Amino acid sequence: MAAKARQLVFAALAEPSPAPLAPREFVRGVRVDRSGIAQYVHLVRGPDDPERSPRPVGGQADRAPHRTISARPVAACCEDILRLLSDGRARTFNAIGVELLDLTSVILFESPYEEALWELVGRQELEHTLDVPILFRVPLAAPGADEPNILPGDRP
Repeated sequence: MAAKARQLVFAALAEPSPAPLAPREFVRGVRVDRSGIAQYVHLVRGPDDPERSPRPVGGQADRAPHRTISARPVAACCEDILRLLSDGRARTFNAIGVELLDLTSVILFESPYEEALWELVGRQELEHTLDVPILFRVPLAAPGADEPNILPGDRP
């Protein structure tokens, strides 16, 4: 008796099954290297980041948002970021920018919002992941309460 015919499947054309997401570890009090190319790592977008709204016909009203934003005080930017992240959901810097201002992390690079982000991290009011895309969130416990998340020798 002849063998039953089978369909040939090419691995490159088949959709891989999604890998289960590993839990992300958040840290506080870890010095972040922002020298050289590392200064851009926090700009990486996450797969679930929101998209900017469609541009209106004729272009956006503020054609130089990076200049407009540069006049905003860092303290006000800190408040905006903390208010957004107060819902407990972790977000990338890109998602923070899109949800707050409808602007991507690339536009917010070297802005008061980026300065506020790192100030909040430095004050340990935000914790973050060490792997890309970097997620930021308000700590689940008070500073010092979760010492195992802080790597030895990395206190600022």
